[in-house]
Amino acid sequence: MRRRRAPWGIVWAILWIAAIELAARGLWRPDVVDPKLYAAVDASYNYGFEFVRPACEALDEGPLVCRRTQYRPIAEQRLDRVKAAGTIRIFTLGGSHAAGGDAYTQRLLTVLRRRCPSRGWEGANLAVPGHGSRRTLIAAEEALTLDPDLLIVDFGGSNEYEDERDASYRDQLHAGIWALLLRSQAIVLGRKLLSRAFPIVKGPTLDSPAGEAKASRDPANLARWRASLRANNRATFAAAAAADVEVILVGRASLRPHAPGSRALGDHEVFAELAGEVPSLDAHALVQSAPAADRRSMFRDDRNHYAAAGHQAIAEALAERVLARFPCDAG
Repeated sequence: MRRRRAPWGIVWAILWIAAIELAARGLWRPDVVDPKLYAAVDASYNYGFEFVRPACEALDEGPLVCRRTQYRPIAEQRLDRVKAAGTIRIFTLGGSHAAGGDAYTQRLLTVLRRRCPSRGWEGANLAVPGHGSRRTLIAAEEALTLDPDLLIVDFGGSNEYEDERDASYRDQLHAGIWALLLRSQAIVLGRKLLSRAFPIVKGPTLDSPAGEAKASRDPANLARWRASLRANNRATFAAAAAADVEVILVGRASLRPHAPGSRALGDHEVFAELAGEVPSLDAHALVQSAPAADRRSMFRDDRNHYAAAGHQAIAEALAERVLARFPCDAG
């Protein structure tokens, strides 16, 4: 009887595939890959609904570093590896109104250090443009693993469309056999790097032919988005409470008073409802209370996002609320 030969070709192929996958997972690290390339290429197609690596991590014996990645375009920020006794650690979560290295988070820390130098104050801004309440909840759950004392949740209100669009595209992309294939970081990185080297090889793009403006004219969409805002923000509050972490909810300010029946007014009413459940800052009321001549300087040219003066005003008002929760004389 003839002996069956082992299928060594298949065995070697499996070993090679496993080795490539292990190499991709082990070497695609911020301390190995070129920083610009690492920031531009994520080893997944998860669009901020799941992350390959944590937002902030300590490599070797260094500090906690919060790094920019493809789906988390934040400024690089550093925190003590182990929070010092008496230090208050703050994370900001939300969308574009809170995002950026010069936004109200860093300004708040500067104000707190000036007003209460006896305490240690540190924090990081994890807000990402385009992220709505669903991805803010994911960011909050991650931030809660980093020993925070306070989460500042920027309400936003206008990014629920982006959350839905990106989640839908992610689900379509991972349908069928791709759900298995795209678990491979080697395949994902190979596909993305190939599309960068040879632009003719197109990677996936987000396509929204209807657009947010059209979608927001549908009352059913607005109702669904506001239900999402309520549910996800309340889930964020609950997660923080379970971890014994304070929350301050920050509303979204507009340059002009809200028009009756407008989307901005409807969203603000949801904020007001949620603001009754946790400490909050009504940024819209803050802006509207400023002299008319000063309001315009609080916004960028788009009349939507905050300029330096707007971020500073929010930071000063937030400092009052933070010090009410963490009194200086208790440090």
